[in-house]
Amino acid sequence: EYAGVTKAMMWNFEERATHIFENILIYRDELCLQKDTFICFKINQFFVILEWENKHLVIRDSVDEILCANYQDAKQYSVY
Repeated sequence: EYAGVTKAMMWNFEERATHIFENILIYRDELCLQKDTFICFKINQFFVILEWENKHLVIRDSVDEILCANYQDAKQYSVY
């Protein structure tokens, strides 16, 4: 779905996103909220959904913006 994008590029994206959000998400872990944590990025026409798992962000899914009518579905993956 991402023309010209390699697995190494996606892994690099995971690493950079982890580095950016690491402090916030580790703090969230320490609060023991017992909730799954997801981050959503809009990349071109896709929403890329990453899950915080074992102190690392992992790409879980991507959704075409056409499937997210007025982006309401994507809002549930926001970081608060």
